[in-house]
Amino acid sequence: MKSVRFLNIFALSAALLVVGSACRDDRPEPRLETHRTIPEEGAKEAVVTIKMNAGEMRVRRGEAGELLKGSFYYNRRPWEPRIDHHVSGDVARLLVEQRRMGPVFGRVRNNWSLALSPEIPMELRLDLGVGKAEIDLSGIPVRKLDIQVGVGGMDLNLAGDRPESLAGQIEGGIGKAEIILPEEIGVRLRIEGGLGSIDAPGFTRDGDIYRNEAWGKTSREITLEIEAGIGRIDLRLRDRRSSSF
Repeated sequence: MKSVRFLNIFALSAALLVVGSACRDDRPEPRLETHRTIPEEGAKEAVVTIKMNAGEMRVRRGEAGELLKGSFYYNRRPWEPRIDHHVSGDVARLLVEQRRMGPVFGRVRNNWSLALSPEIPMELRLDLGVGKAEIDLSGIPVRKLDIQVGVGGMDLNLAGDRPESLAGQIEGGIGKAEIILPEEIGVRLRIEGGLGSIDAPGFTRDGDIYRNEAWGKTSREITLEIEAGIGRIDLRLRDRRSSSF
C-alpha cells in the first residue's frame, strides 16, 4: 500500500508539471541562484538529508574541509532551498530541502549541484520527487544510504574503493535507474516489486537476490534493498580505475 500511495502521489505531481509547462507565460523569467558552503567544523560523522520536490539534482565528491558545497539555480522565488546545519558533539546534521511546491506554470528551472565531504563517514538520505538525479558517491564515505525517487530517472554510482561497508535502501517510482557497483567489493542486492525489467550482467541471481562474484570474499560489502516501481533497472559493474560517470 505504501508503494501504491507513493506512485499515485508522484504520478499526479508529474501530471501537474506537464500541464503547467504547457501553459504559455510571456512574463520575463527570473534567473535566481544561491550558493552555500558548509564547513566540517570538526565533525567525525554526519547525517545528511536532501529533499527536492521537482528538478534536476547532481551529487558528487567535494573538497576536504567542506561538508557541503552547493549551487542552486531556480526560477521561482519560493523554491529557494532551506539549509539547516548544526554540530552536536562529533555529529554534524545537515538538511537541504526545497521550501515549497505548487502548481507550475511556464518554464521550469530548478537545478541543484551538491558536493559532499570525502572525509566524513555519513548517513545519506535523498528524496527526489519528480525529475532527474545524477548521484556519484565514489570517493564519498557513505555508510548508510536511503534514496526515494518518485517520477524520473536516476544514475547512481557506488563504485570505487570504500573504507567501510555500505548498507542502504532504494525506493523507486516511475522511470529508469542505472546503478554502478564495484567489481572488487562484495555486492548483494534484493530487488522486489516493479513492473519493469532488470538488466544485471556479471551478477548471479537467486530469486530476488543478485550477487557479484566478490560477494562473501571481502571484508567490506555493499548491501541494498531495492523496491522497484514501473521502469527499468540497469546494474553495471566497474573497477576502481574507472569509477566515475
